[in-house]
Amino acid sequence: MYLRYTRRKPRRWPYVLLVLALLLGGAGYYAARYRPDLIPAERIRALPLPGPLRAQVQARMAEVIPPTPTPVPTVRIDHMQQAEALFHEGQLVEAIRAYEMAAQLDPDNPLVYARWGKLLTLRRSYAKGIEKATRAVELNPNSAEAQAALTFTLDWSGQYDKAMAAGRKAVQLDPNSSDAWAYLAEAQADKALWDESLEAAEKAVKLGPRNYVAVRNLGYVWEIRAQSRKAIEYYEQAANLEPRLSFIRLDIARNKRTLKDFAGARAELERAIQIDPQDAQAYDDLGVMYFTDQQYKSAADNFDKAIQANPDLSQAYGHMGWVYYALKNYEDAITSFEKAISMGQTNVGYYYQLGLSYAYLRQCDKARPWFEKALAVDPELASAKEGLKSCQ
Repeated sequence: MYLRYTRRKPRRWPYVLLVLALLLGGAGYYAARYRPDLIPAERIRALPLPGPLRAQVQARMAEVIPPTPTPVPTVRIDHMQQAEALFHEGQLVEAIRAYEMAAQLDPDNPLVYARWGKLLTLRRSYAKGIEKATRAVELNPNSAEAQAALTFTLDWSGQYDKAMAAGRKAVQLDPNSSDAWAYLAEAQADKALWDESLEAAEKAVKLGPRNYVAVRNLGYVWEIRAQSRKAIEYYEQAANLEPRLSFIRLDIARNKRTLKDFAGARAELERAIQIDPQDAQAYDDLGVMYFTDQQYKSAADNFDKAIQANPDLSQAYGHMGWVYYALKNYEDAITSFEKAISMGQTNVGYYYQLGLSYAYLRQCDKARPWFEKALAVDPELASAKEGLKSCQ
């Protein structure tokens, strides 16, 4: 029988697989031996390698694969500590921003609001300062620091009786608080309680001899007692303790003016501005000195800088009104005086000068209420009487 035979093609795929296996094995050996960094460490450890080769591979791994770093915990910025550091550097505006951020992150912390309120007050934003200090007391009425901060903010805004009440509460809560006694002393001095204020101020210094607040406020007590030279001594000591706080230089300048050392006072104000170019009160005080010397342009420049630095500084608008009034620019004087009064200024001089500005513009219907308001404060004020008479 004839059988037809068909030759079958040889199968190539086993050879291909063998070649691929050899290549992969060789690549794996090469990687394990020379480039272990290309292979996950867990897989290398699981490979069935001979003892000598495993030792070589592990040595190579140590060379090319960096050790697993120790996890670093995420650190949240402590904005409260940052604010304190900025304050002692004299960067009050930046410190205020840091306290604002701290309050957003920790809205129930009374100390954040207490310290924030004090800085706002130092910047002459009195209403905002009281608001923050009040919030601190609401959060913790038994916090001596919160009560002391409220004492400070109320006193600097002229609310002396309320300030003393908060101050007495602060020293009851913590009789060893140098700050509490110092702020109470300042409020008592403003109420002309001579003996009590001096006793409280000296106690504050005894509790904190290197506390600039205590030393500064003892100087203030002596200033209120008309002892400017002695006041300057303590202010200088406080400035040495905190050389980057410009407002203490303003205290020194104020007392040098009292002693008629006008050059020295001006130098202190310029020094304060050099320390803190954003100190609106320094510009305002310097502007007043220029105005007194009838250097109206320099005065106006400094009042404008004060307003730019702190639009809440209401007195600077009134002082700018002085300049316009002196230059007989009554329209702008009216704008400035009314702005100052609308922001809470109660200076009787602003009242009658505003009245006179309207009178000079022949607007007696608008002038009369301001003369009457001035006379309600001081019935013997000659300028207001004359202005009212001229309108009648």
